[in-house]
Amino acid sequence: MKSDPNPSEISTPAAGDDVLPAECHCGNVKFHLTRPNEASTHPRSQFPDLMIAYHEGSPITPNPDNVKWWLRAGSTKYLAGTCTCRSCRLISGFEVQTWTFVPRPNILFHVSSGHADAEGTVPLDFGTLPRGILQGYESSPGVLREFCPVCGATVFWHDKWRPDVIDVSVGLLRAESGARAEGWLDWWKGRVSFVEDAELDRKGWPARWAVDLAQGLEEGLKKEDKKE
Repeated sequence: MKSDPNPSEISTPAAGDDVLPAECHCGNVKFHLTRPNEASTHPRSQFPDLMIAYHEGSPITPNPDNVKWWLRAGSTKYLAGTCTCRSCRLISGFEVQTWTFVPRPNILFHVSSGHADAEGTVPLDFGTLPRGILQGYESSPGVLREFCPVCGATVFWHDKWRPDVIDVSVGLLRAESGARAEGWLDWWKGRVSFVEDAELDRKGWPARWAVDLAQGLEEGLKKEDKKE
């Protein structure tokens, strides 16, 4: 059972803080991201399929050199990318899911501070976040997806092997620069994650259409990357 956070652990962001707001459609899920800092370098993680295709079995995938791959642009931005895996498709109801990879200490949830119309923030902790904010679903053993229990918005992906780097659904971010939040995110253009899975459990024209869409997206991203 999730318990309410200790009031002493709730803080209010100072005016002018460099933060990126995020909110679902109904407003039940509300949090913000902070810029990378020293705490952002603490997690360890293998490389994601976005960067190195898992089906290739590369010896680099386990990340033996402990590269902080989620930190980009001189550790001022977070890595972001696209995914066409079967699980993301069936859970979001869309062919392409966009994620950004953010260390858990850089995700702060907005919660009631116990005073009328007052709001504070607490670091993301799935074990202590107040009830009713997130609903979890184990899409495969050890893998959890979090969504808003009110409007159903996709919020997070995380697993037991990489507990401190969280996939955050980019669609919830409220960046002034627009949907791609390019002032905060560095988009990976060399690959679409699990592009090989686009046709899973589909036959005939739906499978062909899905493959064309996923491969077309990847080709377009690579062309854009070459232009830069």
